Amino acid sequence: MNDKPAPKFTLPNIYRMESRDIAGRLYATAVPRVLWNGYPAEALRLLRNVRRHARDANVAPHHAGWTYSFEFDALLQLGRTVEAWRLVRRQLRTFWPRRWHWPVERRVQYMDHFVKFSEVPAAFFSGRYQYAARALEAYLDGMVERVDAYDLRYSIYNDEPVPTHPARVTLWHVYQRVGRHLGDWKNWKRWVGRLHPRLLELTNMSAAELEDDADRIAVFEKRLHEAEKGLRPAGITYGQRDLLEPRRQVLARQRKHLAWKPSGRRAEFARMLEEKRARYFPWVSKLPR
Repeated sequence: MNDKPAPKFTLPNIYRMESRDIAGRLYATAVPRVLWNGYPAEALRLLRNVRRHARDANVAPHHAGWTYSFEFDALLQLGRTVEAWRLVRRQLRTFWPRRWHWPVERRVQYMDHFVKFSEVPAAFFSGRYQYAARALEAYLDGMVERVDAYDLRYSIYNDEPVPTHPARVTLWHVYQRVGRHLGDWKNWKRWVGRLHPRLLELTNMSAAELEDDADRIAVFEKRLHEAEKGLRPAGITYGQRDLLEPRRQVLARQRKHLAWKPSGRRAEFARMLEEKRARYFPWVSKLPR
């Protein structure tokens, strides 16, 4: 369990004082900071209070739907994995009542993001490994022809023994728990075949080598990380373009991101939000980030 003693942060019902959209922005830019600063139990309380405030102000549930992903993270940090699984199932019943009972192989065709970033980690961390394998295979099978192989690799492998975040659960993690290997995935060779030749060149590896020995993905990934070093000082990724285009061009693009500042109406709007956030949630300024 990852939690530390936390003060009780106040949370007024600003849905009654501001427009629905402004209130939502203010909550969404304040409450998650409690979670990010290591107070998952307090974040859980606040997130549920946001939904209660929305109900009390007759705000439709989907306008507070953003709270579920943060509640999910908080439950996992607290080690309450079964509750996290139940939360995901409740989301399905609440927001997609016609789809929640569908097999995941059918549901992923319509809501791939939810399956990948909610159902798969919820199943994995609650010990439902076979379900996690089915769901992630269905997701990858649908994406292998639609997404760059470079981007899809984030769902296939990383070197963390235990995923440090729900989004970090990969097919490799799931297969480890069910006694399978990446080469067992029916589209493994198809995924390797769609890797850009430049990526293989940068990692000094051939497609045949990777196709025949899926365990070599660890070496492939390590070498690719080495090639990526220093290319994203702004923390913004353009996918494999960052590796395929000249380094000078890539870094120039990053410098533009680093130099960007809001101006005009955007700056005014940002200032207005900051002022309101400080008024309604004075505790935000006391949090490190």
